[in-house]
Amino acid sequence: MQNFSDKNLHSMKLQPTYSRRGERRSPNFDVKTVSVSMSRVVRNPLILDAIFANLDLPDLKTCRVVCGEWADVGVTLLGKGALLNVNKLFPYKSSKVPPVNDKLMRRLLISGKFDGLISYSKKNNFITRGLTELPKVSELTREIQFVPAQKEFVPVFLQGIRALGSTKVGRIDIVSAWDSGMDDYIIFAKSYKKLPPQVNLTSLRFKIVSDYGFDGADATSEFKPLIKIWTDAAPNLTTLDVAASLYPDLEGCESLKVLKFECITSDLGSRELNFGSLTSMLGQVKDSLIELELNVWDSMQQIQPVKGGPVMSKLTTLSIHAKNAHQPLEIIDFFDEDHLPKLKTFRVHNICHDSSFLPYLNLWRRHRGVKSLALTMDSIGFGADYWRKTVDLFPSVKEFNLNMTPEDIASLPDLSWITEPLQTWELERVNVSVVGVKNSFVMTDVLQAMSVLRGAKSIRFWNTGVLESEFSPDIQNLILHSRGFKSVEISGRVESEIVERIRPIFEASGAPINFTGGVIHKLSRNVSNMGFARDPSLRK
Repeated sequence: MQNFSDKNLHSMKLQPTYSRRGERRSPNFDVKTVSVSMSRVVRNPLILDAIFANLDLPDLKTCRVVCGEWADVGVTLLGKGALLNVNKLFPYKSSKVPPVNDKLMRRLLISGKFDGLISYSKKNNFITRGLTELPKVSELTREIQFVPAQKEFVPVFLQGIRALGSTKVGRIDIVSAWDSGMDDYIIFAKSYKKLPPQVNLTSLRFKIVSDYGFDGADATSEFKPLIKIWTDAAPNLTTLDVAASLYPDLEGCESLKVLKFECITSDLGSRELNFGSLTSMLGQVKDSLIELELNVWDSMQQIQPVKGGPVMSKLTTLSIHAKNAHQPLEIIDFFDEDHLPKLKTFRVHNICHDSSFLPYLNLWRRHRGVKSLALTMDSIGFGADYWRKTVDLFPSVKEFNLNMTPEDIASLPDLSWITEPLQTWELERVNVSVVGVKNSFVMTDVLQAMSVLRGAKSIRFWNTGVLESEFSPDIQNLILHSRGFKSVEISGRVESEIVERIRPIFEASGAPINFTGGVIHKLSRNVSNMGFARDPSLRK
């Protein structure tokens, strides 16, 4: 990048320019005045803030070497958007911590990965020094991400936190990065001593993968005390995100508002989702929790259902992400107005196509409080009866969000199976997302079907890859069926030449279509066979 220092700016020779009529500018045109004005512009913090906010991190780092003003503005944005890798502050041959700008101290990363020449004992030392010898960590740091490459580094990290005392850190992430093995089962319970109060700590995240000891026991249970000492030290904790094969003890988390929980079951089936433990955990925060997100994996063993559950008196949002799960959260007599009296938003997302929302639906009793419903559609159990049951269970829905794939759409003989029952809802907003479209008729079918729904409707087709030869004849159909929609976005692979040809057509039509890509050239004879053949008999 060119170095636009003050000296460079004032020495630039601006050539006289011409007006639209080809005339030279006035002889009163002052090159020096323009140069000074440019200097002020590129040094104005407000202007630089607006420009730098659109740069990615590598470009932002490069801009800082231009001049002092750019360095000052850039360092503020870097401190907010980038993690300072503490490990890189400890080169092999140096024992001193280099000076660090205060604004870069806001977010720290400690990974446990160092120069290969650094000995094991020094790695332990550097983790502690990274917290204690960097200037003003307790005062300046707001977020710490700890990614230990070995489990033995976890107690070392805790020692560093104890040495810091009470801090102004608001978020801690502990993400395991060690390899699973049969010889690294270590009991840390005795190392988990009480931490100093962290009154500013409001968000905790733990992602601890499963591995095994010699006896086949799930070793992640040894980290249950680790979560407990952090929750005990954070009286104002509002957000907890846990992904591990354990059920954390949430006793005392009186301020917890958001809980994201993922029970990672082992491939050997040594641990399955325990509904009793799950409901007990929820019972500890039943009077404070506002948002609950459950990520559910399949178990190799038969899951025994549990009857009843705690009354979640303040819960307004429930999200369930079913990852390869063939069985629902079988907690009987729990999904209703009695146990979830304040529920407003309900989301269910199936990650694979071998499962269906239908089993979850069968667990529900009528809930008139749900105003927002979000579903990731699969290809099983989506007949008209299914959608009528959905409307009957949630009669007060005002916002409907639906995620689909072309495979889902192709599995249905007619999209009206979805939309006809939904017309009874007094909808205010409809958001539809379709990923991976390879045939333009899918887009026109979706637009035509969703047009009958009430409310402001938005559709997004993303990661599309339609052949231009097929897409072009359907442009007028897309324009026609997009009438009445708030917005229609079509994006995907970007081929500038095609975008430049097609985008003006949509803009000139006045249709609410934002076209940024997703149409490709015909690359070979076989490409035309991608996706689904346009056979009208399949759509009726």
